[in-house]
Amino acid sequence: MTLCSGIYPARSNGESALRKSLFDILETTGFQQVNADGLVTITIEREIIPLLIMEIPEEGEDSCDASIQAELSMKRTWLSNMRRNMREKTCCPTFLLTCNGPWIGVLGGIFTDRFIVQCLTDVLWATHSSTYDDKQIVRFAQLFRVLSQSLDELRAYYEQHADSVPYFESGQPHPRCFPYPTSYVDTLGHEHTFSYDTPLESDPTCVAFEATSESGKKLVVKFVDRYGKDAHEHMAQLGLAPVLHHCAPLYPGDTSSCEQSTEGMYLGPLRMVVMDFVKGTTAAAVDRKDWPSDFAAQARAILQRLHEGGYVFGDFRPPNVMICDGKVQLIDFDWAGRKGSVFYPLDLSSAIEWPGAALELIEPGHDIVMWEKSF
Repeated sequence: MTLCSGIYPARSNGESALRKSLFDILETTGFQQVNADGLVTITIEREIIPLLIMEIPEEGEDSCDASIQAELSMKRTWLSNMRRNMREKTCCPTFLLTCNGPWIGVLGGIFTDRFIVQCLTDVLWATHSSTYDDKQIVRFAQLFRVLSQSLDELRAYYEQHADSVPYFESGQPHPRCFPYPTSYVDTLGHEHTFSYDTPLESDPTCVAFEATSESGKKLVVKFVDRYGKDAHEHMAQLGLAPVLHHCAPLYPGDTSSCEQSTEGMYLGPLRMVVMDFVKGTTAAAVDRKDWPSDFAAQARAILQRLHEGGYVFGDFRPPNVMICDGKVQLIDFDWAGRKGSVFYPLDLSSAIEWPGAALELIEPGHDIVMWEKSF
């Protein structure tokens, strides 16, 4: 914090002192200069693998900020032929530590079929700014302790886990292109493993995947911030939705409700949802003339059963209604939940005429309006 508070006449003076101090805090000394201000690396099978890339641009001198430079450095580093073997076996997880003057931030990057970088922390003010700085000092001590521990875990990942991963083959599913969870605990407490087959959509924002369990059972695995678990289970018991095997936070020990909200903003942890894969097609993928003759009546009856159970759906449109051998089932219970307790999300699509507004309570009447418009 003292170094971040200083003003230095030459770039090398402050930058090298700050870099050395940061590496001392992280309890590591091995790094090399590769188009960035610093690397924490390990060597596996003669390949130098970056665990952390540090970027410290001179304030007011460089043309872009440290986070963008760190992202570009990560891309350049991993695209080198020197790292081809590890690049084709893993998603290349890498920490990025940025220092823009007195501001410090930590990001994480991976390489699937594209480079993805996200902030892991806020950009933090790292100077002496008050007579009493104990709280700020503790905050940074916690940050660097966690980062140091995370580097140890990342080192172990590359040294141990990477050996068991097959090489990437074009056109074939590979672990580097899918989420890391590959098991779930069912409603009876039994653990099951699965492997991912393909995303359910070609859109890069797709969070739902077709998967196969160890017994050969076809599944759908999706990742959401909110989910109507009770509503889904209610409809599944009636045979009007796929069987739900799992809906819980990604991290063990997190007991947050799947319907936790604050005035419509869902602040709970990311959740993994596992259900049966249903053979059929969505109503949106079929021409209306090819819908079953009683399709609209079936859809209305499903809504009635949902509402009788005390639930609302919220997004009752053709993409979320399956046609399976002429019968109708509901999928995608992301917005569903108990009447009076679930809200429309903040980012409602402006291309759709919704009966309710963003962050407004979802009402049974809204579902009926969507049925009238869509079916």
